Amino acid sequence: MNAQAYCSKAVPYLLFAVTPIHAGIGREEGEYVDLPIQRDFLGLPVIWGSSIKGALRTTYRIKKTKAGSSGEPTETLGEDEESIIFGPERERAHEHAGSLLIIDAKSFIVPVPSLKGVVSFATCPLMLENAKKVFELCDRSDLATKVHEIIKLSKCEEKAIVSSNKIVIDEKVLLRDTVFNVTVEDELRQKINNLFSNLNIPISKDFISERIALLPDDEGVPFLSRSTMSITRIALDYRTKTVKGGALWTEEYVPEYTMFVTALIALPPRKPDVSAGPSAIIEALRRVIADGQKDFYIILGGHETIGKGIMKFCGW
Repeated sequence: MNAQAYCSKAVPYLLFAVTPIHAGIGREEGEYVDLPIQRDFLGLPVIWGSSIKGALRTTYRIKKTKAGSSGEPTETLGEDEESIIFGPERERAHEHAGSLLIIDAKSFIVPVPSLKGVVSFATCPLMLENAKKVFELCDRSDLATKVHEIIKLSKCEEKAIVSSNKIVIDEKVLLRDTVFNVTVEDELRQKINNLFSNLNIPISKDFISERIALLPDDEGVPFLSRSTMSITRIALDYRTKTVKGGALWTEEYVPEYTMFVTALIALPPRKPDVSAGPSAIIEALRRVIADGQKDFYIILGGHETIGKGIMKFCGW
């Protein structure tokens, strides 16, 4: 049974990192950085649904306040719209659950420095399978089929497959510090363009599709799990303009242009005496945070005041 059969409203989204994103887990002993990012059980970057939901709620609350101050009507689900969508605050959590469910955002396509072509956009069959599961959950067989056709290309080759010669040197690509033997398949470029045809991505789709590298799982998963960036930061004593004692730490980020796949799932309102359907939940959310549009931006993760965490939700 898919999510549509259960709740009648499930919407897949591609999450595009406009700036580096730090969706962190806090300090963890034994990590090579002080503030690591969230990862799945295979070590691939992930953004937990709870982090996304918190960012959506913050965005909703800020924009709802601005709309209210302008004197425009802001309610469609009643005065308690925020708690209907997201659930009540902790002290009222026993009253009812929220109607909005967020799927963990799994890594989909990762930007990697390339010796030729400047940058490659790398993925692997396992990451594509994760996206396919989300599309099936949302009852989007059209998207699931498109992803399945891309996965099938990898079954025919033991080498990595690239979409054009833009990143190839002597039948090889050098991604960061690793050399991959490759086969060029223009069909991969076509299938990526087909998958992205209805998306409003912040950068050129052709720039992405001409630089796709489909890596085998056994090489791709460990390689892409390390395709992050680390930044060492300090804290200054503003009186002396020198570094404070012990104030040196390292933060991990997923780089800009990284893409994840997630889904927003709406259940019927759990609050008693609210008769709206699941579609009204998604519509109310979009009305506030995106002026009724399908796509929108949010700030997610830490360090927004230094330009990090800007992410675009691109709806299929």
